[in-house]
Amino acid sequence: MYYWYWRLVTSLGLLWLVRGEQGKIGKCDRDDFFEKDRQCKLNFFVSRKQNPQESCTTLYLHMVNCSKNVLAICVEETESGADLTGLLDATVGIVLAKGDEENKYCREGGLPLTAVSKVPLAQEKRCADRYYRQTPTCGDDFISRFQQNPADESLCREYTRVIDCAKFKIEQYCERAEAKDLRNELSEDFNPYCEADKIIAEAKRSSASCTVHAGNVIVVWTSLILILWSVLRTYGL
Repeated sequence: MYYWYWRLVTSLGLLWLVRGEQGKIGKCDRDDFFEKDRQCKLNFFVSRKQNPQESCTTLYLHMVNCSKNVLAICVEETESGADLTGLLDATVGIVLAKGDEENKYCREGGLPLTAVSKVPLAQEKRCADRYYRQTPTCGDDFISRFQQNPADESLCREYTRVIDCAKFKIEQYCERAEAKDLRNELSEDFNPYCEADKIIAEAKRSSASCTVHAGNVIVVWTSLILILWSVLRTYGL
């Protein structure tokens, strides 16, 4: 899975700073690193659905800082840790200044279509021109729903439809090698809206369970008090 800072670190020629042993990012296990970063993203989507009126910019900044901290922890106390920490701060500054990623999350609902449909230089094109024209339209309905209501329960289903549409365009119009890279960019194994819905539903079930439990405790105590009161009256105490 590819993330905004991972792409930037690579494009800025800083990959040598974060590479550790095979299968590691700095001192962290690669899979564990990506899983923790995915959690940062998921927290954003959960918060966005639970509090659609809250400032998206605020939630986005929380996600960015969370992701940055995940990587910073992995490189701290490594040989190049101090240098990379400063470079990460500068990279985050670049991302925030451009605003493209914030727009992706706050206006487009986090769809990865921009990354997979950006038109490259002519000599680097490995997909037919119609791919770059048609793929962005895969997200039109989703974006419309998202902008009307970020908490819309249909977004889980619609997100899947967008990814399936983009995958179809990739397979139809792109060379095999390019298709593999583009599908990686789609992160097709992760639907943040379905995952967020599961977390929210589980939280509601837990809350309801606690409420029922508390209600049962009150009923039991009330019954015991009534029994005690009845006994006291019976014996004239």
